[in-house]
Amino acid sequence: MRRGSKNKIQLKNAPVKTYAPNSKERKGIKKMLASLLAKEVEVPMYINGKQVYSDEKVRIAPPHNHQHTLGHYNKSNKKHIQQAIDAALNAKAD
Repeated sequence: MRRGSKNKIQLKNAPVKTYAPNSKERKGIKKMLASLLAKEVEVPMYINGKQVYSDEKVRIAPPHNHQHTLGHYNKSNKKHIQQAIDAALNAKAD
């Protein structure tokens, strides 16, 4: 029995970007970072495939600027943890 295939697949790496000063790549990434820093987001929890929000929010800051707020995530409590455990056990039973 022969192994392999007659049709060889040519693999090719993605191009390496340098992000050199004044390059198209650097300008694009700076524009994207500026747009992300300009707005605040709320990050929900996901339990059983559904977005879940809590009354307690925790601030998110970038590592290079702790005074800036990127947004807030919803902190879980015992009820959320139990919901997640129940959802995982139900998924396992399926």
